[in-house]
Amino acid sequence: MDKGYFGVFASYSLPIGAFGDTKWIDSSGLAGPGMAFGAEYTLPFPLPMVSAVGTAFFQTQFFNKSHAKEMNVLKSATHIEGGSYILIPVLAGVKVRFFDTPLLSLYGQGQFGMNYIRQMAIEWDVIDHFKAEFKPAWHFAFSTQAGIVLGNTFNISGRLLYSGDPVVEYTITSMASRKRQFDFWSFQINAGMDFGVPHISRKSKEPVTL
Repeated sequence: MDKGYFGVFASYSLPIGAFGDTKWIDSSGLAGPGMAFGAEYTLPFPLPMVSAVGTAFFQTQFFNKSHAKEMNVLKSATHIEGGSYILIPVLAGVKVRFFDTPLLSLYGQGQFGMNYIRQMAIEWDVIDHFKAEFKPAWHFAFSTQAGIVLGNTFNISGRLLYSGDPVVEYTITSMASRKRQFDFWSFQINAGMDFGVPHISRKSKEPVTL
């Protein structure tokens, strides 16, 4: 491979573990399904079938209102509203192609980087009106991904993303400041397109761009 190529994608995202849990506001995310939009650039690497890859995307996880009353502080609420999480990971790593033809390619990749996390605000009524607001944070992140590319263009993959476990200060109306911490795990189903993908011919071993 003698040049890089560019890709764009959209994702359906599901929270895993405490990120989607409803047990306790200090250690549960109450996140529901979400979506992401992003781009990545793949660069040549000296080893055959190996590339360097950088990815950045915007991910949002929506408030799981249907399960909100399972959380301790919300069980008696007469009205509940929530915003959405915003995560912006910037990652870099390695992509390995296990099988590569003009019609079908299989690959796996691993990446590390940093992630911006803005947690959603939650509002509820229990006689009085309460609002929980959380400070934003940056945290280390990593992901593993496996996918298939059809016709050197259409890219379908699954990504397991760890976005960190930041300790975040938050306030609830008329109460003292508190701290919240849990692991931000999510699984994404991605669909996208790659542009200008070089293919290495088995006969000539020379890069050919389709």
